[in-house]
Amino acid sequence: PQVSKVIASASQVQAENQQLLDELAAIDFEACFEVRSNSLLLAQARLLSPQRFRNLLRYWLGACGADMPSQAVLEQIQIQMLDAKEDANPVITMGEGSIRRYRDALYWVTETGKDHSGLELSWSTRNDLVHNEKILISLEWLQQNYPNLVGKKLTVKGRQGGDRVRFEPGKPSVALKNYFQEQGVPPWLRDQVLLLEFALGPP
Repeated sequence: PQVSKVIASASQVQAENQQLLDELAAIDFEACFEVRSNSLLLAQARLLSPQRFRNLLRYWLGACGADMPSQAVLEQIQIQMLDAKEDANPVITMGEGSIRRYRDALYWVTETGKDHSGLELSWSTRNDLVHNEKILISLEWLQQNYPNLVGKKLTVKGRQGGDRVRFEPGKPSVALKNYFQEQGVPPWLRDQVLLLEFALGPP
């Protein structure tokens, strides 16, 4: 006769425990999450106990909309992401996304986007640039961001290898690879970048 009462009492305790874990995870999340880069910083996360770190991982993945991993998978994430070499970029695929590490931070990546490496197109800049029946660059974007290029014939390129870019006339060019590293652009985003190239007129 007491079974129903025992089950109800245990369920209540379980719910309260989960609420406490969620509140603790929210505190840790606030301390470890970097809004600007949308990433989980591992320097702060390493200060947590293993159990508390796994609790944070559950909270973070839940906030990302990811499927909740098993305890065994959480332990593998913990081992691979915390203990990997500093220059390593491990990837753990889970369902429709993946956990990636870059510069001692964790990212949840649901798609890597279109790879534009090797692409090369001519653009008159009088209309939207269309490629494979999709707008690649809108004329409105060019007008708002680079009005000085409107009306010029541009070459739109993906990364070719050994690319160099110049952000201001008269300034020295910089290697695109070095620029990505300086700006902290994650490797999985770099091949999505498009470069605008135009011929300089006579001085």
